[in-house]
Formats: sequence, structure tokens, C-alpha cells
Amino acid sequence: MKRQLSDRLSRARSSRHFRGRRQYAAGTQLLHTSHSDVEIFTRLTPEARLIPIFEALYVPIVVCGHTHMQFDRTIGATRVVNAGSVGMPFGEPGAHWLLLGPSVELRRTPYDFEKAAERVRATGYPGAEEFAAGSILQPPSELAMLEKFSKAQLS
Repeated sequence: MKRQLSDRLSRARSSRHFRGRRQYAAGTQLLHTSHSDVEIFTRLTPEARLIPIFEALYVPIVVCGHTHMQFDRTIGATRVVNAGSVGMPFGEPGAHWLLLGPSVELRRTPYDFEKAAERVRATGYPGAEEFAAGSILQPPSELAMLEKFSKAQLS
């Protein structure tokens, strides 16, 4: 039993699958992405591809990001939740975020999109106009992004 636990911990610590891993609350793993910024998974990625990755973490809840799209799904014995994106969501405009407590709540907060776009344009940032138009005022649809991301999914 002691050896099995040691082997599990070694596997989880050396897991190459995730970057930016942080464990804050007992049983909850926070991370940004898989081991590559190119490889991704979404709410549509088949569970069979993801089970080996999440089994190695040995936690009941994983909170992730990277795709900027909220989801809440179960992969094997692990609940996997994507918090979404506050500044660059896909789908409905707004700040997409997650409230993590006794329960998990996916949230969206609207704000003054025109004012936010004006403030971005005023920065002088080289891509400010494109960002304001395409990420704040009219972000790409979730469906369009799921289609694009399906080409870069974990294999």
C-alpha cells in the first residue's frame, strides 16, 4: 500500500501533461493547460483521450483555462471545470469566471463593452483595434472556436 501511494505521487508530480499546476485547496488542482500550448482539450474532447491524463493527478476537481470557454464535465472520477476568460471570452461577451466554494458555479458578468473597447483603443497597443472589435465587442462564437480547436486537440 505504501509503495502504491509513493508510485502514484511520483507519477502525479512528474506528470508531463500539465503546465502551471497549483494545488491550493485539498483535492482541487488549478492549472492553465496541458503540457503544450498547442495541444488542447474542450468540452467535446472524447473522455477516453483524457482519462490517462487526469488519472495521474489523483484529485477530485481540476480547474483549468487555456481555451477561454467555460465547461463543467466529468472525466473518469475527476470533475474538470474550465473557468472561461474575463478579458477574452469566446461566445457571449462579458467576463466569464468561476465561483469555487462548496459548489462550483460558472458565472458571466456583463460590463460596459463600448467603454472597455474605448479604453483598449486608447492604449496605443498595436493590435488594440482588432482586440477591441474581436474580443470585447464581438468575440468569436463558441461553436466557431470549438471547430478551430478540434484541429489542435490532444491525440
